[in-house]
Order: sequence, then C-alpha cells, then structure tokens
Amino acid sequence: MALRLSTKQIMKNSYAFISSLGELGAGSGSGGGTGGSIRDAGGIFGRMEAAREEQYFRNLSNEQLQAMKRDNEQLQAMKRELDSLRDANEYHEQEMEWHAWVIENNKKRLAELAIKLETIVE
Repeated sequence: MALRLSTKQIMKNSYAFISSLGELGAGSGSGGGTGGSIRDAGGIFGRMEAAREEQYFRNLSNEQLQAMKRDNEQLQAMKRELDSLRDANEYHEQEMEWHAWVIENNKKRLAELAIKLETIVE
C-alpha cells in the first residue's frame, strides 16, 4: 500500500484543519484565541485586529528574510574576496620562488664569468 497522498487529498486535509480553527479574531475560543478585550468581543474589530497582527508578522518575517539575504550576499562577497586574495598570494609566492631561482642562477653565471675573465686577463 502506497503512502502517497495526492495534492487534492492534501488540500482537502489542510482545508479541514484550517476551517476547524474558526475565523481569526472572531472572539474568545475561536481561531483568534484570547488576544485581548477587542478580540474577545469578536466582530469586525476583532477580525481587523487579527488581520493587522497577521500583516505585522508577515512584514516582520519579510524584513528578516531580506536582512538574511543581504547578510548572505555580503558573506558571499567576502568569500569571493578571500579567494581572490588567496589566489593572488599564491601567484606572488610562485613568482618569488621563480625570481629567487633566477637570481641564484645569475649569481652562478656571474661567478663563472668572473673566473673566465680572470683567466683571460692573466
């Protein structure tokens, strides 16, 4: 027996759950719960207050999400800069090794030429 639920079944179950809560702000004991005297009274003011609360938390959630996205973008930019600096350091270290090798070879060549020059001059 498969444990897969169709989208239609999921929506039906979700609707049944949500409808059992009642209407937000509809008064004490309903989906609005006891959110204060205005919400306890129910009616249009209770529903308006519930809608304002929902909007507040939706806005707060969106602000937090935007802040997280900005922080993530900054983090990614810092990681790219770090990688770039590491690559530059590696390149320059290789260049330093190359130049040290060239300097050493030039010193050897200078010493050889100095010996040859001394033998010619004598």
